[in-house]
Amino acid sequence: MERNYPMTTSSISETLEVEEKRYCCDCKFLVGVRYKPELAKERWKCGHEKNHHRKVFDVVTGLEEQLYILNFIHDLRAESAPVHLCGIEGRWWEKYIEPDYYHREPTIGGKEAVAIELEVFDAETLEKNRQAAREAIELRKKQKLTGQDFSNL
Repeated sequence: MERNYPMTTSSISETLEVEEKRYCCDCKFLVGVRYKPELAKERWKCGHEKNHHRKVFDVVTGLEEQLYILNFIHDLRAESAPVHLCGIEGRWWEKYIEPDYYHREPTIGGKEAVAIELEVFDAETLEKNRQAAREAIELRKKQKLTGQDFSNL
């Protein structure tokens, strides 16, 4: 059956039920605290590049702030939103993929770090550094015994 009339809100939601529903809380462009939907009306913003207006430098805080065409997601996704914006259909929507913090690259530590340090510094340089540290410790011990001032160190 062909439709010869424009899609209404109800027909859009019927169409989206077949596809994936496009909720802002699941969008990668959400600027706000994703797990606090109660803040959506007064704090959530859309960070999509088509919603960027300009950046402003705040002379009080020293930070650069992004200004948006429409500040809040509720205005951007409203039925009355202009056609070139995301709108009720969620034209800019892209699925947010949560970072996998458990399978990240291992860091270097312990014996591996010491092995790398030994590769970077040759034995002669390491011995010179150790000798200089020993001499500095001996000098401080002598100064402590004689009661000298440490201000010249």
